[in-house]
Amino acid sequence: MTIVDGIVSPGSFLEPMRRSLHDAGHEVAYVVLRAPLSVCVARTRSRGPRSRTDPEIVERLWRDFAALGALESNLIEIGRRSPDDLADQVAKRFRDGSLTT
Repeated sequence: MTIVDGIVSPGSFLEPMRRSLHDAGHEVAYVVLRAPLSVCVARTRSRGPRSRTDPEIVERLWRDFAALGALESNLIEIGRRSPDDLADQVAKRFRDGSLTT
């Protein structure tokens, strides 16, 4: 299994990546871990002055994942979940096939 971790926007990057992987014979699963916007902005600010991420860019990216349409079932809201709980939830959903696209 290979995991691609990053900002794979459903509106721009997911479909070409998914199609390419499917064409190569790979099964594809997709999950969006979404934190509240305020948490995303706070995390960016906590990185200090060396962070080159503008809060406006963070908000624009966050909005790319705000309305997932047909991919809404691939969403896991982070909320106050622990990293271990999130990892368990992703693994469970991967095993049951509910993240497959």
